[in-house]
Order: sequence, then C-alpha cells, then structure tokens
Amino acid sequence: MLRTRLILAAIMAPALLAAGAAVADTPADPAQEAAALRYRECVTAVETDPAKAVDLASRWRDVGGGIPAKHCLGLALFETGKAKNAAVAFSQAAADLESGKSQLLGGPIRYSASTVAALYGQAGNASLVADDPASAYQHFSRALKLLERDAGPQRGNLLIDRARALAGMKDFKLAKADLDKAIADLPNSIDAWLLRAAAHRQLGQTAAAKADVEKAVQLAPSEPDVLLERATLLAREGDITAAEADWRRIVELAPTSPAAETARANLGQGGDAAQE
Repeated sequence: MLRTRLILAAIMAPALLAAGAAVADTPADPAQEAAALRYRECVTAVETDPAKAVDLASRWRDVGGGIPAKHCLGLALFETGKAKNAAVAFSQAAADLESGKSQLLGGPIRYSASTVAALYGQAGNASLVADDPASAYQHFSRALKLLERDAGPQRGNLLIDRARALAGMKDFKLAKADLDKAIADLPNSIDAWLLRAAAHRQLGQTAAAKADVEKAVQLAPSEPDVLLERATLLAREGDITAAEADWRRIVELAPTSPAAETARANLGQGGDAAQE
C-alpha cells in the first residue's frame, strides 16, 4: 500500500493534448490530431516494450514533440528502471506546460493547474523511487502550490506524498503537519492515518500514534503495513504477545511481502527487531 504510486496509463493524454491545442477557441488541427495519436501509441509502447518506448519518445522529443513526448519519455524511463531520469522528464513537461511553452504551437496556451500538478506529482514519485527525497519534496511542493486553494483528493494525495518525502528527510514534524492537512482532505485515507501514526511514533508521541494506527486498522483490518505499525507500537510498550499475534497475521495474509519479512524477523527475535 505504501509503495510509491505512479500513474502509468494514458489518462494524461486528453489533458496534455487539450492544453497544447487550446489556443483561443481554435479546434485541433491535423498536426495536433497526429500528435494525439502518436502520444497514445507511445504510451501503449511503454506498457508493451518500455525500452522501445524510450527510443520512440526520445526521437519524438528531439524533433519537436514537446510536452506529450517528454511525458511519454518519463513513463518509459520509469518503467526501464531509470527513475531519476524519469523525474527530470516529468518535471520538464510540467514546467513547459506551466510556462505556456509548446513546440507543437506558436502561440500561448492555456493549461489546467490540476494537470500541471499531476505532472509535478509524477516527478516527485519518480524522485522517491530514485531515493532522492529532497528533490521529491521540491516537486510535490510545486504541485501543492498550484492546488493550495483546491481542497480535495488530488491535493490530499499530494500532501501524503510530500509527507513521505519529508519522512525520507527525517523531518517527521513537517511530515505530520502535511498529514494533518491530508486527513482533512481525505478522512478515509489509510495511507494518511498510517503515515501519521508512524510520524507520531518517530516524534515519541505514543498515545497519538496508537490512536492513528487504530483508525487505520478500522479502515483496513487486513492490511499488512497497518498491522506491522500496530505491532511495532505494541512491542515498544512491552505487549509482545499482542505484537506477535499481528506479526503472525501478517505472515498469513501476505507471506511474500516486505512486511512479512519484517514480521518473521521480529518473531524470530522475540520482538527485539521491531522496525524503527
């Protein structure tokens, strides 16, 4: 559940290409329609042959493919394991769209703040995968600046993602602040409650951590990461019997998961190896 999420589908195509075509009220011309088709073909290649998609998107970008080419390149690079390069491609596409730059058109373009924020969000998630939380924080912050007045699921998810970046930077106080806002936007988000529980734990706020993890358990009683966090808190309080029950449940539910690996280690060491 807490693995980095990255949108990997053609859902961006209509928004990106509509933004590129929205010069006044002029309908899309043949060149724009061709670009839309090329973008869809490129994204399809990402799913079937990512290495080929990298080549296709790179060549398209180099001959003026603009924002759609850069976005597809980011998707392809991410799928081939080059998350750091993917983050650069996503952020370039976002910056181009935000600034009105498009190599497909000669005039200024309109854009949706939501679309630009989604691109910066992808750059942030790719940076997290590349183990670069500081860059991820910058990308998520740019996205959130665009949505600062737009309470709702998109802003809530970006706040959760920025909190993950802050946690990677060991700034649990600011991570908690973002998660407070995320829960206001997404009161039933398992990730938000679970991450805030972990932030409270890192800050030594045990009672608040327990309250948050119990809310997460209420929302997802069979989620391994939720049970692992609860077991960690239980073990820290010395209730090894209850912690062991959660660890065994994790192994039963998801025997090949990272959470199960941690649970087995803790069971083997009597709880002494409880996650930090």
